[in-house]
Amino acid sequence: MSDFECPPYSKAGFITADSDDDNAIVTGLAFSPRGDQLAVSSMSESAAYARVYSVSDLTLRWTHSLSKVEASCLIWHSSSKSVIIGNQEGDVQSASLDTSEPNDPKMNWGAGETRAFAISGNLLAVGCEACVSILEMGSHRSSTWHSRKDVHFVGDEAGSGELDLRPAGLAFTRNAKLLVVTYEFEGIVIYDAVTAEPVHRVRTLEPCCSSALSPRDNKLFVVNQDEILDVYTINGAKSGHEASLNLSAGMGTVSMFVPILCVHGGAGVLVGGMLGVVRILSATPRTKYGATLQTYRTDTGNKAIQEIVMHNLAQWIDNLFNDFQGYVYAPASRRHYIAFGTADDEWKNGVTIFVTEPQPSTIRQTGSRVWKFLRGLSYVFLAVFLVASICLGILCMVQLCWGSLSLDTLIPFSARLRNRGRTPPSRGRQPQVNRRHDQYWLI
Repeated sequence: MSDFECPPYSKAGFITADSDDDNAIVTGLAFSPRGDQLAVSSMSESAAYARVYSVSDLTLRWTHSLSKVEASCLIWHSSSKSVIIGNQEGDVQSASLDTSEPNDPKMNWGAGETRAFAISGNLLAVGCEACVSILEMGSHRSSTWHSRKDVHFVGDEAGSGELDLRPAGLAFTRNAKLLVVTYEFEGIVIYDAVTAEPVHRVRTLEPCCSSALSPRDNKLFVVNQDEILDVYTINGAKSGHEASLNLSAGMGTVSMFVPILCVHGGAGVLVGGMLGVVRILSATPRTKYGATLQTYRTDTGNKAIQEIVMHNLAQWIDNLFNDFQGYVYAPASRRHYIAFGTADDEWKNGVTIFVTEPQPSTIRQTGSRVWKFLRGLSYVFLAVFLVASICLGILCMVQLCWGSLSLDTLIPFSARLRNRGRTPPSRGRQPQVNRRHDQYWLI
């Protein structure tokens, strides 16, 4: 991946946190799974709202009142038809875009502020101040939760004092079999997503503020309270610390509680700061860990970056064919969106959206895409051939076992193949010998 170049972005638009209140702050952001909508939660002195905007023209599509309780995190239902909202009081609700009813049923975890979400299919992980839970969701119209399991944290045998189980980040692996939980003070724990039992624990160097799991599930990037980005390898019992990067070097103060994201197929890490600056840093040792690939700024003003989200419209194609660390644009679409919201006490806050600029494909990029497609296609044909061969072999074995296919039927068939092209003697007419000429003929 030494030849990776971060694509250039241009500003696509700006959404104010609340058009009726200049003091409102952005508290949550989330792109829909299809990438055509952006959910924004805001909080002011008088009201709190969750709104959904169209990404194409930034028009307002849906508004939901949150009854003066600040939304602490947002995530979309996998159907793209409802937004799951967690607030500071521990309430979690699924608000359907089909209605603007303000009183949707809520589930209160009774464990303090809702701090983090993770979703995979119909599985939802909820991180509160006192526990992390895994549950199954219903349809987008339902706020009913099923099969809730609280993860079972196992501390040190000789541990002293009360455990602080506040989560700093949650992430399901791609197959949804594991849940990776980054705790502020208790390290990183990998849980079985089915049983909620711990599989492995990784000790962190410093208290953690936020984390991001790479698309290949093999790296975890953690921002700690000393403004250091720690890189951890996630590989079962071999998991551990790999590298540390100083985020504040030459960039001033970094906001500790800003979420970070892995972007461009794991080639970069998106990190925010207190000066209205968002950076994409290199996330691979082959291009020097921490090298700044791109820098983006908000409008004029000293603004704290509160939330960062990104959506790649072609990610599903990359997931289908991309089995290495490099990143190549998918042929269907090259659009990538970055959105970050601010929460500053002295300036008007809002959401700034950037989109990748269209770039002509090079011969190398086109060749790489074609090679990836052909390689994926060859895997499909190979799998079909192997399955067909196995099925035919099993069928022959079954016929041999039941007597419908025997060696007596197979041997004459092979003999006929060897005698192909020869004229067999006619039935009922025996060859006779003309001893005078020592020749054979039929009479």
